[in-house]
Amino acid sequence: MGLRLRRDRDRIGVACATLLLALGGGSGGCASWIVAPSAPAPATATATAPLPPDAWDDLAAALAADAAAAGIPALALTLVDRDTILWSGGVAPAGTRVAELRFRAGSVSKVFTDLAVLQLVERGVLTLDEPVARWLPDALPADPRAAAITLRQLMAHRSGLVREPPRGSYFDATPPALAECVASLADTALIDPPGTRTKYSNAGISAVGRVVELAGGEPFAQAVERRVLQPMGLLESRFERREGDRERLAPGVLWADHLPPWPAPDFPFGIGPAGNLEAPIADLARAAQCFLRGGSEHGGVPIRAESLAELTTVQDGSGGARGFGFGLWIDEWEGTRRWNHDGAVYGASTLLVLLPDVGLGVVATAAKDCVQRLLWRRANDALRRARALREGRPPPALTAPTATDATVAAPPALPPRPAPPPAELTPLLGEYGPDHAILYVREADGALETQVEWHFTDRPRRLAADRFVFPDGSLYEREELCFVRGADGRVTGAFMAGIWFARRAIEPPDGAPFRITPTAPLAELELAARLAKPPAALLSAPRAADLVDLAALGAGLRFDIRYATADNFLGAPVYAQPRAFLQRPAAQALVRAQARLAAAGLGLIVHDAYRPWHVTRLFHAATPPQHHAMVADPLQGSRHNRGCAVDVSLCDAATGLLLAAPSGYDEFSPRANPRWPGGSAHERWVRETLRVALEAVGFTVHPHEWWHFDFVGWQEWPVLNLAFEELPAAG
Repeated sequence: MGLRLRRDRDRIGVACATLLLALGGGSGGCASWIVAPSAPAPATATATAPLPPDAWDDLAAALAADAAAAGIPALALTLVDRDTILWSGGVAPAGTRVAELRFRAGSVSKVFTDLAVLQLVERGVLTLDEPVARWLPDALPADPRAAAITLRQLMAHRSGLVREPPRGSYFDATPPALAECVASLADTALIDPPGTRTKYSNAGISAVGRVVELAGGEPFAQAVERRVLQPMGLLESRFERREGDRERLAPGVLWADHLPPWPAPDFPFGIGPAGNLEAPIADLARAAQCFLRGGSEHGGVPIRAESLAELTTVQDGSGGARGFGFGLWIDEWEGTRRWNHDGAVYGASTLLVLLPDVGLGVVATAAKDCVQRLLWRRANDALRRARALREGRPPPALTAPTATDATVAAPPALPPRPAPPPAELTPLLGEYGPDHAILYVREADGALETQVEWHFTDRPRRLAADRFVFPDGSLYEREELCFVRGADGRVTGAFMAGIWFARRAIEPPDGAPFRITPTAPLAELELAARLAKPPAALLSAPRAADLVDLAALGAGLRFDIRYATADNFLGAPVYAQPRAFLQRPAAQALVRAQARLAAAGLGLIVHDAYRPWHVTRLFHAATPPQHHAMVADPLQGSRHNRGCAVDVSLCDAATGLLLAAPSGYDEFSPRANPRWPGGSAHERWVRETLRVALEAVGFTVHPHEWWHFDFVGWQEWPVLNLAFEELPAAG
C-alpha cells in the first residue's frame, strides 16, 4: 500500500507503493507521450547512446496497449543508469504530459524516511539499536516487551507491531496529525515478540517518522524535505502538499472484479512517513540514479556509503541475500543483486527496481491500483533489453501478457453444489467499512472468508464466537477480526486489525422485498407512460417480431410474474396478466437451458420476459436517479421491450422451492451484481449455475443484475409496445 503487502510468493513481504515513473527532466534524452485515456496510442520515445532508439519502439507500443487493455488513465516507465535516463515512455490523459503529473509514491516513501533516520545516526543523535521508548514512552503497546523495540526493528518490519495504527490508518479518510496517529499505538497489542518475525507494518514506519521529528527538532515533512529530498535534487517532491499539488496529481482509478473502474480518493494518510510522498516522475528518476551512484561520497544518496550498505543489508539476522533492508526489499534476479519495492494505494501502483551491480534501474507507474504484474513484466523487459544491448546481444522479445483461451469445445459443466453455510456464520456475512475500502465477509467451504482492499482474500481462523485471526502470509497476518453485536443481537460492525468497520446497510430490512419510493404518484406516471410513444427509430429492425408464450411450451418452466402482483420494487402491479413472452429463438434457447438444469434436479422460475415499452418508461420515471443503472432508459429501449431478455431464478425441480441467491430478485443493491463477492458459497453457486446454464445457450448476464439475461443478437428485433392482452396465448 504505498501501504499494502503484495503476496507474490517470489517476493513475500514486499510492500506495495504508489507508482513512481520518471518520464521528464533529468540528464540524457527523455520523452513522454500524450494520449486520451479512452484510446491510448503510442507516440515517440527516445533513448540515448549506447541504446539505439529503434530497440524500444515495441516497448512504447506495448505500454500503450497495456494501458488500453487495462483501462489505465496514466501509465509510464523510465529506465535509468547512474547518470542518464536511457529510455522513457508512457501514456497520459488527453491534454496533459506525464512530465507534468505528480504521483503518490506510496510505500516508496519508506526508504526516504529511513534515509532521514540514518542521517541522524551518522550525527550521533540516534542509534539503530537503542529502544525507541526513549523517544516514544507513551506511544507503544502496554506490553513489557514493547519497551525493547528498536529503530532497526521498526525500519525492517520486525518490531512486532500491528500493520495499521487505530488512528490515521490506510482506511482513515480524515487522518490525524502524525503524533496522534503514533500515540494510538498505545491502544494496541504486540502481534509478535520484537525481533522474532517479519511483519510488514505501516504503523512501525510511522513511529520511525515520529522519532525523526522528535530527535531532529522539526516537523517530519519539513525535515525530510530539507535534509533528504532537496540534497538529492528532488526539488518538487514532498510529504506534505502545497497549493496546486493536488491539481497536478495523476487521476487514479479504483477497480474490483465485480465493478467498473471509478475515481479513486486522494486523501493523504495519517501514516505519512509510510506513504505520503508525492513527486513528479523526473524527481523519482533522479532518486533511482542517486541510489545507483551510492553514498554521498559518490554524489548519491545523502548518507555515507557505509550507511547505504546498512540500508541495503537484509536485517533479519539470517545473513541471507533475501529479505527487508531499510525501505527496500533485497533479493537476486537473473544473476545480480536487486533492490526493489512495489505496491499500491488508492488509484495508483508503483514499482522501483534497482540493479546496483550493473548500474541499471527502473521506475514504473500506473494510475490504477494493484496492477503490479503488468509493471513487473514491463520493468523486467526493459532491464533485460538494456543488459543485452550493453553486452552486444540481440535484444530479447517482450514478455507477452498471460492470455486466456476464450473458446471451449463444449458448454462448461454446471458447478458442483456446495453445502449450506454453517448457521453461526450467516449473521456475519455482508459488507463493512467505507465506500473507498469495503471489507467483504463471505462464506466458502464452511469457513469465513474475507476480501479486503478490493483484491486480497483470506480465510481467518475461528478463535471463538465472532472472533477470528488472519493467517500467516496474509495482509493482516496474526491480527484479529472481531464482530460486534448490538442489543438486539444483530452484527453492527467489526474491528479488523483493531480498526472499526461499520456494517453497511445494503440489504432490505428484515428480509422484506426491496422497495423504492416513486418520484411521483404511480397513477400519474403510468398515465403519462401510456400516452407516450417510443422513439420511431426503435420500432424498425431486421427481424419481425415472433413472440412465444412461454407457458405454452410445456417445458417444465415455473412462473412467478412479479409485475402482475404488488411483490415488486414499485409495490404495485403494472401488468394486467401474469404472462411471459420471448422471441421464438430466445424461447427455444430457454427451453434447452431448462432441460439441462432439469437433468441436474434443478429448474427455472421465470419472473419477467417481454415488457411493453410503456412499462419501461414508467420504471425509469418512477425510479430515483441514483438507481437508474437498475432500469433501462426508454429513449434507448430495453432488451425486455424487444422480447430478448428474461429474468429468472433457480429452483428445486421436484418441489419448485426457490433457491436463494446473494440478493432477492429486483433488489437495487450491490448484492444484485452478478459478480458481487459476498454471500454464502451456496448463494453464489445459485447465481453461477444460472449463468453457466443460460450462457451455454446464447444468453449473457446483465452487468448489474444476476437474474437478468439478454439473448444474443437482441439488436435484430424491434422495440414493441403491445399490451399482453394483444398477444396470442399460444406460440
